Amino acid sequence: MRECTITLEDVALQLSLPVDGPIITGSAIVPSKVGLCQSLLGKVSDKFEGSRILMNWLKDNFNEFLEDLEYQMKEAITQYAQAYIMRLIGGILMPNKSCNLVHIRWLLHLVDFNEYGELS
Repeated sequence: MRECTITLEDVALQLSLPVDGPIITGSAIVPSKVGLCQSLLGKVSDKFEGSRILMNWLKDNFNEFLEDLEYQMKEAITQYAQAYIMRLIGGILMPNKSCNLVHIRWLLHLVDFNEYGELS
């Protein structure tokens, strides 16, 4: 039996992902978890466990899009999308043993959310 090596090019071709352009990398200094949640989600959890947010809090606060946010529509859509991505990360991609917490470090990767269409 012969070995097969999967390359980044193979993945890009299979998933139709762009591999040209700027990459997602870097670090950020965040003054507080409260500040991070407020700036990216527009709401602050009252139930942190260390630096992790309860998945139920995300579900309860971002489960249904509220129509009365029409005046902030673009910002509200972005916040709901970021909360949904956090739920995907915490529940499917990077879950803890009980799938009930997600680390807020993943929010740091959502800072430049509107530029993601151009990233590799």
